[in-house]
Amino acid sequence: MPDFQFTAEEIEIFRILPEDMLLELCRDLNMILPETVVNLDLAVQIVPEFLDHAKRYGLPFHKLNSDSLNDLTERELQILADICHVKPNVRAILKHGTKVFKTVHEKGRKYHAIRLNMITFLKPIIRYEMNHH
Repeated sequence: MPDFQFTAEEIEIFRILPEDMLLELCRDLNMILPETVVNLDLAVQIVPEFLDHAKRYGLPFHKLNSDSLNDLTERELQILADICHVKPNVRAILKHGTKVFKTVHEKGRKYHAIRLNMITFLKPIIRYEMNHH
C-alpha cells in the first residue's frame, strides 16, 4: 500500500486509462510487466518508477504544459524543481523540459508513453516525493 493517496479525480482517470497505455508506460520505465492488469494497482506501482525516471533523466515538458505547471502550488513547484534539478519556477522547468525532450526523448519512439502520461502522473509523483523528501 502506498504512503500517498490518489485523489478521487486521479482514481477515475487511472481506472479509464487504456490498459495498453499503462503497459507501454511500464515498458518505457523498464518495469516488469504484470501477468494481469488492474489499472489502479498498476498506477500505484508506476508512481515511484516514474519518479525515479524523472530524477535520472528529467521530464520532457513542453510549453503546452505551462497551464498544468502554473496550477501547482509553490510547494509542489519546489518539489518538482528539486526532482528536475532546476530553479523552482515554471520557465526554468519548461526550459529544462525542452532540453530533456531534445536529448533523451527525441531519439525515436522510446519514452513515448512517458510524454503522453507525464501530466496525468505529475501530482502523484510530486506527492510521493513529498512523503519521502
